[in-house]
Amino acid sequence: MFFSLNPAKIVDIVGKILTPIKLTFIGILVIVAFIHPIGEMQAPVEAYTSHAFFKGFQEGYLTMDTLASFVFGIIIINAIKEKGAKTKTQIMVVCAKATIIAASILAIIYTALSYMGASSVAKLGHLENGGEVLAKVSNYYFGSYGGVLLG
Repeated sequence: MFFSLNPAKIVDIVGKILTPIKLTFIGILVIVAFIHPIGEMQAPVEAYTSHAFFKGFQEGYLTMDTLASFVFGIIIINAIKEKGAKTKTQIMVVCAKATIIAASILAIIYTALSYMGASSVAKLGHLENGGEVLAKVSNYYFGSYGGVLLG
């Protein structure tokens, strides 16, 4: 309800509070997973043994990330305008910087998720997606607190 009453503050709240908390927990989870792996790395399932990139790309489209990115893009551009960017060039520069930062962080997170998923197969079985890997690995290391910390 707070977000619906204060839509202008949603970017500030997510950017300054929620995102750092979530990234900190994911970072701790990744460090723990690398220091104390659940098991040995396993071979990929058949669908990913050849053309893994294209299979992953196709699976990404099934999550509606592409459609959601347009909505988020509009929100981000409006937030950039509210922060003082006036010209198209200023908006593009800020968007480019944000894209590089976000893509880098996402690449690190997805690489870590891949490692956690590949090393947890023996204990946790084959999981459907990265969200399930994150949830199960979090619960494995932190018990019931894992789900709470993951949010």
